[in-house]
Amino acid sequence: MAGIFDLAIDNDGDLVIENNRLKTVDGKELIRQNLMKRLRTFFGEWFLNTAIGIPYFQAIFVKGIDLNEIEDIFIGEIGTTPGVVEITKFDLDYQGANRELSLDFEVKSDEGQLIRVSDFSLEV
Repeated sequence: MAGIFDLAIDNDGDLVIENNRLKTVDGKELIRQNLMKRLRTFFGEWFLNTAIGIPYFQAIFVKGIDLNEIEDIFIGEIGTTPGVVEITKFDLDYQGANRELSLDFEVKSDEGQLIRVSDFSLEV
C-alpha cells in the first residue's frame, strides 16, 4: 500500500490534530487503522454501502452466541482488509459471565510487516 495514506483517527473515531494540522497515517498504521474501522462498523450502518460491516445485531449481540460463527466472521473481515495478506495469530476470548468479547490478533501486511491488534474488545 505504498503511497496511500488517510487521515488519522483516534480510538473514539475523532480526527487527530497535531500542531494545528490534521495528522495522516500510511503503511503499517494505515492498515491497523483500517482494521479497527472495519471491526467497529456495524452491518448496514454505512449509508453508502449497507452490505458491509460486522453483523453484531444479527450474530453477536444475541442470546446463545455461536463462538465458531463469531470467529469466522472476524477472521473473514480481518482477512479481506486491504493490505492484509495473512493472519498469523488469532485469539478470541469470550467471558460469558460479563459478556465481554476481546480479540488479539496479528497480521502480515503486503509489505511484509507484522501488525498486532490487542486492544479490540466489546460487551456482548
